[in-house]
Amino acid sequence: MPNFEQMLKSAVDMMRNELKESLSQVSQELKESLSQSYAEILDQRCTKMENQLKDISSETTDLRRQLNVLENKQNRFCLVIHGLPEKTQTSHPSGQARYHDDVAAFIDLVNQRLELKLAHRDISDAYRLPTKEKTGIRPLIIQFTSRPDRDAVLWARKKLKDLSSSQQAAVYVNELLTKWNAKIFSLARTMVKQGALHRAWTADGWVRVLLTDDPDTKPRKILDINDLLAIEVPK
Repeated sequence: MPNFEQMLKSAVDMMRNELKESLSQVSQELKESLSQSYAEILDQRCTKMENQLKDISSETTDLRRQLNVLENKQNRFCLVIHGLPEKTQTSHPSGQARYHDDVAAFIDLVNQRLELKLAHRDISDAYRLPTKEKTGIRPLIIQFTSRPDRDAVLWARKKLKDLSSSQQAAVYVNELLTKWNAKIFSLARTMVKQGALHRAWTADGWVRVLLTDDPDTKPRKILDINDLLAIEVPK
């Protein structure tokens, strides 16, 4: 009997060890299976989120472009004037008085130095832009009632360079760009200085660039800063 009991005990111990090993193996396989399942689920969710982010980014870009187009359309009636002195001493320091002073100064500039005919009725709004510097002349935004008047002033601005002298303050007339187009134009001018572009300018509020000085090269209209960065300059 003692031998039988020992044999039985040995058999039970062996079965217990085999069962333990079997359970351990099943447990390990289950863990690996669950880990793989979790990894697959996580990967699927990450892929879905990435696709959603791409869609949101694309929609945001489209909305930004649409808003930029609308803002630029409004700016087509405006010009920004740099260097036109502000009338600091006045007996009527109200905003309305400053408005009339600025409009009068601008009309005098146009009629006297640009030799055009402009009246108060041709201006619908005028205001100064705030600047970080406490001293200095703030830029003046002029909004015209008609685009032909605005374009006439813009085309005649070259006379300001011809008439500039040490006795007259330098005044610059430029298109009013949207914030986004201003960023594009700033980058384009930097690329011109670096030699990546031949020329950059604005027309109708949009940035246009020339890649080379080849007379057959056609200007490119840049609507997005990524379009500018993607330009391949011919060698």
